[in-house]
Amino acid sequence: RYALAVLWYQTNDLQVVHESLSGEEIVNVFDEGYDPLALTEEDIEWNQSTNWMSEKGLCLWHGVTCHPHEQLGEKFDGDFYVAILNITSNNIHGVLPREVYTALGKMKALDVSKNRFAGPVEGDIGMLSDLQDLFLFENGFSGNIPQEIGQLSNLFNLYLNDNKFMGQLPSQLGTMSKLRGVSMFNNSLDGRVPPGLGNLKNLIALYLDTNKFTGQIPKSFGGMTGMIDLRLRQNDFSGSVPSELGELKQLETLYLDTNPRIKGSIPSELGGLVKLSELHLYQMNLNGKLPSELGLLEGLVYL
Repeated sequence: RYALAVLWYQTNDLQVVHESLSGEEIVNVFDEGYDPLALTEEDIEWNQSTNWMSEKGLCLWHGVTCHPHEQLGEKFDGDFYVAILNITSNNIHGVLPREVYTALGKMKALDVSKNRFAGPVEGDIGMLSDLQDLFLFENGFSGNIPQEIGQLSNLFNLYLNDNKFMGQLPSQLGTMSKLRGVSMFNNSLDGRVPPGLGNLKNLIALYLDTNKFTGQIPKSFGGMTGMIDLRLRQNDFSGSVPSELGELKQLETLYLDTNPRIKGSIPSELGGLVKLSELHLYQMNLNGKLPSELGLLEGLVYL
């Protein structure tokens, strides 16, 4: 209850919200003209707050799902271990307090997407060792993605897109073997993509588009054999299209376009991607002939 009370206070007290958002360049993330210091109490009111900070047990608070109680079941008027905190699309302003990471250690899913959170994601997030789903997308989070996120060894889905994250992807992501979905698009991430991501054989969707990544697309990506949807468009990758992408036999969508520094020919190995329906290669510096093997892709609807 303490962690949720801190979250409530830090996002509902107007002075605290003003202080936490001062200096944050949020105008480019949200609607034009957004001024955190001009917010009023009415502006920061949550859309849904049923039972929050009331005498009701936290298991009845909006967006809170507790672990099943041995005697009382799943939904009851009491306090118990939080399994899911889902406060998406709730008009919440401010900084996500570290207590959410440090005091809710048995949480399985955290969804604060589509709000107006800002500031960094603290390294304490690594304490959520049971977490399976982390949805922080469409906010104003900034700074680096903490290396401690690699401690979330049970994570299936990591969605951080549409924020203001910068810096390099933590190499620790390559050790998170249970990952199935990773979405990082529309940030300001840069540097080289860690080749260790190629170890993620359970990954089916990887969205790194619309960032500032450089260097070559890792050849190790050919090891992501479960991949269905791979999007690397609109970055600053260089080198050639790795032929190892032809090992992704489950691939249905491949976006490599808008990387003007990628040159060379299209690998004939892409013709072995029999499930491919979309292949985006425009605004690149490719040359040579179109591989005849692409004509074997009967399901291809976009080239």
